[in-house]
Amino acid sequence: MGRTGLRSVLGQEGQRYTNERVIRAAMRLARQRTGALIVLERETGLQEVIDTGITLQAERSP
Repeated sequence: MGRTGLRSVLGQEGQRYTNERVIRAAMRLARQRTGALIVLERETGLQEVIDTGITLQAERSP
């Protein structure tokens, strides 16, 4: 999950939870042969990208 990990942002429990969710999602996508772009915001803001995207109102889940 990046060069420095997510521990500094989420704490150890939050990092573990997020890692597990992302890994499960990636495994499911791989089995279905579906591509995806998975983005985790850290220090570089993504608001400009968000503003030009399409809102899905989707919950994070694998």
